[in-house]
Amino acid sequence: LYNNLNDVETKLSQRGATNASVLQSDMENDLQLPHKVDTLILSLVLHHIANHQELLSKLYNNLNDNGQLFIIEMEKQEHNHHGIDSSELADNLSAIGFRNIQSETMYDAPKENDHHNASRFIISARK
Repeated sequence: LYNNLNDVETKLSQRGATNASVLQSDMENDLQLPHKVDTLILSLVLHHIANHQELLSKLYNNLNDNGQLFIIEMEKQEHNHHGIDSSELADNLSAIGFRNIQSETMYDAPKENDHHNASRFIISARK
């Protein structure tokens, strides 16, 4: 993970990006960003978090008005205990106050995970 964060920081710097930054955080215990943000992206993280609702509420509070959240996750399957049910996630986001919630399968990889389907979805929402 450390190298990936450094790679992102290097690429941002090389491109002269001043409106983006990288932050490593313990999302389950302390997710207080130094300032509110316009966009948050989680990629294959949520299935590792025990209390989704609490984390999603923290993310909501860290977004500016009209800010956007993007979550990329594995779709829950009978054989895959790591996945997330995209419909349940959309309901959870709505209950918190997110709006304009959209979900779409973005990657369908049959037989990738123990010869079972390993679909990925992206869900987006606005504050």
